[in-house]
Parts: sequence; structure tokens; C-alpha cells
Amino acid sequence: MKLPYFECPIPSAIHPGAAHADAQSVAWMRRFSLCLNDTERDRMARSGCGELAARIVPDATPQTLQILSDFFIWNVSFDDEYCDEGPLSRQPGRLAGVLAMIHRAIETPEDSAQVDDRYAAAMCDIRRRLDAHATADQMAQWLAAMRGWFFAEVWKAGNVASGHVPSLNQYGLLRLYSGGGLAFPTLAAIAEGYAVPTDLLEDRRVRALAEMALTLATWSADIVSYEKEVAREQGGHNLISVIQHGSRMLARGGRRTGRRHVHGDHGALPGPARRAHRRRHLARAATPCAKPGPHRQGHVRLVPRLRALRAGRRARRSRAAGRPCAEGGIHCVRHPVHRLVVDARPRGARSPPGHAGPARRRPG
Repeated sequence: MKLPYFECPIPSAIHPGAAHADAQSVAWMRRFSLCLNDTERDRMARSGCGELAARIVPDATPQTLQILSDFFIWNVSFDDEYCDEGPLSRQPGRLAGVLAMIHRAIETPEDSAQVDDRYAAAMCDIRRRLDAHATADQMAQWLAAMRGWFFAEVWKAGNVASGHVPSLNQYGLLRLYSGGGLAFPTLAAIAEGYAVPTDLLEDRRVRALAEMALTLATWSADIVSYEKEVAREQGGHNLISVIQHGSRMLARGGRRTGRRHVHGDHGALPGPARRAHRRRHLARAATPCAKPGPHRQGHVRLVPRLRALRAGRRARRSRAAGRPCAEGGIHCVRHPVHRLVVDARPRGARSPPGHAGPARRRPG
């Protein structure tokens, strides 16, 4: 897939310690045995998490840059192994238990008894280092963002387990929280040594701007990672996959609407039941309408789409049976559907010359 060129009007900046931070994060990842195996660790070592952190916080101190770089490599490793590709990605109950344990580890890092998971241990290490640089309000904001992230991952795992692909509106909400995007504004403020007042962060206009910026970033990431996710993941939780699925469902919905005009809501019934429903529907359609106005006696309530879809088929079957349809009725005894009479003449009217009346099944 050829990716479009993204142009940013803001001049690029990068922390001079990017390469060192990246190398340290790779060593930190290996120390905590993050990722599924050595192959995945080698792939993660080439991901450039240190450079990404250096571009987000070019004015950070070396210590806080390293914290953010480590968080990035934890984020991607954890997301791939637990939330997107591993067995937990299809087991929302088990995933919820693991995420609760990880959140407990970062909420109360003193409680080491809860840290029996390598991702929990690594995140606990990040939490302890953050304590030296973050205010109490910033730590509360970060923990709230992490809870939202974990909640969204359980939602996504439930979708995968049930085979449900979200709509675009549902995915827009899910993607706002999944991947931990809302944690990065707080981490950036901690890394560069400034604090945004809580009342300003809670302003609905500021919140809207933050969500718009995050949506732009995450949807761009979906485009870049589409080929990798289609090849390695399941569940269709990518912007492009969701749009493709929605387009297919829209097309199917149009066809189902047409079928409902003909068959009611019984288009998905098994063959015999569907045919029985069609016969009942055709019989109702042939009942003269008693309402006044243009639908007076002598007119029948025929569904236009029914006639359009069935007319040619009836004629072919009638000819094949050797009993052509006569004026005012269907006289094909070979096919059950054709034994129904569709008579458009007013009640009480005499049959035209040569009209033998409704056909009946031959005895024997």
C-alpha cells in the first residue's frame, strides 16, 4: 500500500539524546522480557521508540526522556502481545483480570505482592521513576488515562470474541481510548517540566481540542499500520477495515431491504419455511383491497417488487409444465407456488370465455 505524504506546518524538533534513549529502552525491554519471543524483541528493537519520544518532548531532561521512551516501547510491546495478537486479545474476561493487576501495580507500586506479571513489573518501574518528576494531580490524570485505555482494550477483546466489527461511530469512540493515546499529553507535560491546571484541562473546549488532535494522530497511525494489522491481527479494529466492513454492510442492507419488500423479514428462513412464507405472502397480496379511493374493488394489493422479480420465473415454469397461465389466474399444477391464483377481477365478476377457473392438484 502506498502511503500518502503527511505534511506538518510545525517545524520538526528532536531531542539530541534520541539514539541513546532508544538503545537504553531496548535494553530495558530485554531486561523485563517484554514481547513474546526474541524474534519479536528484535523487531521491537528496530521500532525507533526513542526517536519518537525525542520528537514529542524535544525539551525534556535526559531522565524524563528515558521514561517516555521506555513507556513507548512498553506500550507497543504490550499492545501487540496482550491486546492485538495473543490469546488474551480474544478472551475479554482473562484480559480484564490481567489489566486489573497491572493497574493495581501502578496505582500502588509499594504492593509488590501483586506484581507477578512481567508487564506489570515493567510498568511498576516506570511509575516509581515518574514519582520523582510528577505532581499529585499529574499522576492522577495519568492513572485515569491508563484506566480508560485498559477499559477500551476489554471492549475490543469482547468484540473480537463475538465476531463483532464496530461501526465507524463506535470505533471512533473506542480508538479515542485504546492504545493509551490520552496518557501521552500528561506524560509530555511531566517530561518537559510544566503543569496544566486541572480546571483548564477540564474545560470542554480544551477537551474537544485534545480529542481532535488525538483522533488525527491515531487515525493516521491506523493508515500506516494497516498492512501489518491485517496480516497479523484479527477482529477488524483498524480504521480502514471498519470503513470497508461498513461499506459491505451498507450494500447488503440495500439488498436485504429489497428482499423485505418481497418476503417480509423472512428472507433468512430455511428453504421450505421461506417457500411457505412466500405462498402466504402471495395469497395476501392477491386479496382485493376494500379501502375506498384508487384501491377500490377490482384492484389487488400486489407488491411491485414481487411482481418484478417473479413474473419471468412464473412464465418459464408455466411453459415448462405445459400449462401456460390463462388470463386472470395461474394454471400451473406442477409447481406449488403456481397453484396460487392471482385474480385481479372484481368480486362477483364472471370469468372470461375459455377461463376454466383455478387449477387443482391432479388426484394421485
